[in-house]
Amino acid sequence: MTDQLQDALARSTSRIAPSPAPVAEILHAGRARRIRSRRVRMGAAACLASAALLLSWSAVRDDGSRREQVPVMAAPSVAPTPVPTAAPKSTAPRSAPLGHGTLDGHTWSAELVYYPVTPSSYAPGHNPVGLVCLAVAVDGKPSAPYGVQCDSATGPHDMSTNLGGVGQNDFVGGFSLVYGTPVGNVSSATMTFGNAAQVTVPKVTIPGTDFSAYVIAVGAGVHTKTLTEYDSHHRVVDRQNI
Repeated sequence: MTDQLQDALARSTSRIAPSPAPVAEILHAGRARRIRSRRVRMGAAACLASAALLLSWSAVRDDGSRREQVPVMAAPSVAPTPVPTAAPKSTAPRSAPLGHGTLDGHTWSAELVYYPVTPSSYAPGHNPVGLVCLAVAVDGKPSAPYGVQCDSATGPHDMSTNLGGVGQNDFVGGFSLVYGTPVGNVSSATMTFGNAAQVTVPKVTIPGTDFSAYVIAVGAGVHTKTLTEYDSHHRVVDRQNI
């Protein structure tokens, strides 16, 4: 049985002519596969290169955008230190009341006034330095436009004025005012009379200045005797006959 099958197979194969092998197709297919593989590899390489370029471009852009977007910290704005300037000097007069009363039927009042700038009406064309005046009013009217005694002063602490000392002025009705403009440590003044009780008054200073004065009213017919100035411990600073 086996021999018969083998004979049949042999007769069949002898009748079938084998076709030639498709060598060209196989080679073409191989080349196509190689080209496709090469293209894939080149495409992958190109993608990698593009990705690298993109990353590099992105990095530059990111870095650049960071430079653009991140605000540059500016130096803090520091206000310039103000240059201290001297406060403008006030030209308003300063004054201190020295006393007031009624004597021999007339009212009187006295005050010491400091003008930082000499009023233009006091002496036209006068050097505009300060002025210190002993102003007196009798029956409500000034006895003089600015005072019975005035002197120039270069400032509120100018002690070179000629106002210092003691003076006396007579007024209507016969009464008089004795005034003193002491310097130094004088605190009060006492006047004695030949026919009246003694009178003691304090020294008064214009606030913010070194200008001081005191005033003693003397009635008509009263005889002055002595004027004594004391310090704050009631020690005699000066004494003179009036």
